[in-house]
Amino acid sequence: MLEPEATGSVPTAKAARRAGLNWRVWLFTGLFEAALIVLSVLLGLAITGWVQDAAEKRRVGDLRGYIRQEIASNRAIIADDQHLGHHRRLKEIVGKVAYRGVTLETADPAFDAVLQTGIHLPPVDDSVWRSISSADLLRHMPPDEVFALARVYRTHDDLELIQQAVYTSLTQMPAGLMRGEAPAGAAVQLSLSLSDLIAVEERLIERYDAVLDPAKAAKAETDARSAAPPT
Repeated sequence: MLEPEATGSVPTAKAARRAGLNWRVWLFTGLFEAALIVLSVLLGLAITGWVQDAAEKRRVGDLRGYIRQEIASNRAIIADDQHLGHHRRLKEIVGKVAYRGVTLETADPAFDAVLQTGIHLPPVDDSVWRSISSADLLRHMPPDEVFALARVYRTHDDLELIQQAVYTSLTQMPAGLMRGEAPAGAAVQLSLSLSDLIAVEERLIERYDAVLDPAKAAKAETDARSAAPPT
């Protein structure tokens, strides 16, 4: 009676071992498949992030090109002889009569030069900057570049304020002269406005150059500091 029981226990032990082996295989298979799923998800996210970053870099590169074109165009407008050069000539003419005690006869040539030729305010553009400064693209640019651009377009605001002052001075000057007011006040006001306008335009050109050619601008600044007298 013992032999049948002994022979019957062999397949039972094999079945138990087989069941344990199957359980391990299923466990390893499940873990492997789960790892593949996680890896696939992570790989997909990485590829998606890489594609998005590449697209953002392309957009930033394109916008950087548009900004450089806008700045180069604005620089050419201001540096043109009909703007900065014209303002310097007007300042020289007006400055000769902008002192206390000037008469209408002595100031007349200066006022004629201004009224006949006009001031020629430079029509600078900032449409590209306005379109990207409100977007989330500046964070992809180097900080130094962002700061340089911000300085440029902050000076645009200064230019606009000076232009308004010059325009106000020009529009009020004829009425004051017709009322018999002394021309000295109008001459001084116009001379100061032209000085401010020229200073802002020259500062803008320097800041334009700092964006268009940073290395050259940095060298010029270093040379200027070296040439400055010690304090």
